[in-house]
Amino acid sequence: MVPPLLTWIITAQSTAPTPAPMVAATEKPVQWMTLQELRYERDRTRPAWETTELDGVLADGHLPVFSQDAHRHQVVANELPRRPGGG
Repeated sequence: MVPPLLTWIITAQSTAPTPAPMVAATEKPVQWMTLQELRYERDRTRPAWETTELDGVLADGHLPVFSQDAHRHQVVANELPRRPGGG
């Protein structure tokens, strides 16, 4: 026979909702970021944007594939001018 407390623990664990997956700091929506966080994120992702090769875009008609950080840099750079004091 299983003790009542152990039965309760097993039942509680099996019916507990699964926690939401952890969201990386870089995945935080820019709308929820403070001005300081946006500036930090822009500075952190700037090297990836600066090393992105953009010269061949018009030559072959294809857009370059951006790294995740380069794309994030553009998203943050577009959000900053929308904020008071962020331009």
